[in-house]
Amino acid sequence: MTSVDRRKNRAGSAECRICGGATYPILDLGLQPPSDPLWPTPSPLVPDRRHPLRLDACRVCGFTQISDPMPPESIYPTAGLEMTSWKNLPQTAWQVDLLKRHLPLEAGIVETGCNDGHFLTALRDGGFSRLLGVEPSRVSGPIARGKGFEVREGFATPPVAAELVASHGKFDLAVAKHMFGHIPDLNGYFSCLDTLLKPDGLLFLEIPDFGAALAAADCSLVYEELIGYFTSDTLRFALERFGYRVIVEHKFTYNGGLIEVLARRFPAPVSPRHPAIPGELADFARRAGDYAARLGARLALLRDQGWVIYVFGGGLRSAALLNGFGLAEHVAALLDDNPAKQGRYYPGCGLPLVAPETLADNPGRKAFLLAVGNENEAKVKRRIDDLFGGGALCASILSPNDRFAELRKLEAGLG
Repeated sequence: MTSVDRRKNRAGSAECRICGGATYPILDLGLQPPSDPLWPTPSPLVPDRRHPLRLDACRVCGFTQISDPMPPESIYPTAGLEMTSWKNLPQTAWQVDLLKRHLPLEAGIVETGCNDGHFLTALRDGGFSRLLGVEPSRVSGPIARGKGFEVREGFATPPVAAELVASHGKFDLAVAKHMFGHIPDLNGYFSCLDTLLKPDGLLFLEIPDFGAALAAADCSLVYEELIGYFTSDTLRFALERFGYRVIVEHKFTYNGGLIEVLARRFPAPVSPRHPAIPGELADFARRAGDYAARLGARLALLRDQGWVIYVFGGGLRSAALLNGFGLAEHVAALLDDNPAKQGRYYPGCGLPLVAPETLADNPGRKAFLLAVGNENEAKVKRRIDDLFGGGALCASILSPNDRFAELRKLEAGLG
């Protein structure tokens, strides 16, 4: 990642990071704090850093983006509570098998944004040996080094790329898992890749599927770290504009929906066809707002009737509803199994994050908003039944579940 790119077109609006077209606002959540790291106290120890959080869409290609993001230098060096090794990542085995089908085990691989080395470890376990990481976080980067990997601290910039190539030579593959959408300057990142990769080098990406969020009117993907919101069409369009051809694409429903892409550099320039603009962009804010208003009204009624409301899951995907739409006022606490999060407080609203077991003896009726991945919901519901009995209300608030169907169940008083 590089410094924030705030280019303006002749009309004065922000330029699309892919095609340079004019953008227009589709969702404005106002001033919001960074969601990671979590606070150590209910209120920030230092003056709260807040920044406008507004989602824009390109009038030409439909790419959705935060046009005025927080500078990455103010977010990532101290980030670290969302480390990947803590998470269950069922897609990892598929990813390693895919790369083994397209690369020899002696291939040179660099992962930009390697976090705590989870994927580098999976690649090493799969037989790959020439592995290098780049990571700006001073929290998770040292953990990856402790696992035996060479990790260059910093962002993936052209100067860093030149330094790595001078010491390691050109790479066969660059990996960007859950960081491609965090890049403010796509031109700078692809310039970095031009330096890092061999002429026929490969690029492997894993990004959230904004197409699924659009269909569900789910604003939970919208937070300050995620700058670019890609659908399959806009991702292919971006890759072609920067000189890459998609050779494999696959989707997982994990964590709200993921797009997995393996692309290869190609020498001859092409003129990519602009993707069709999704019709759901036009009323995304209205549908998201309608959902939040209905959910807020139901939660207020439950609270007035004596129910205690919790959010199960303290990840970044809770931020838009809790802070942007103001639903935190109805919630007593967030429950999370990650020990590193327990005892801390959610940014903005200051709600505590606690271990689910600490509430087992608390009396009264309880309602749980499930802010966990779809793949984990059945397990979470069983835990709720085991801890609190069968009388608790549960409703999923994240796509790809049908959140409106879940809301109707909550409105009807069903678990």
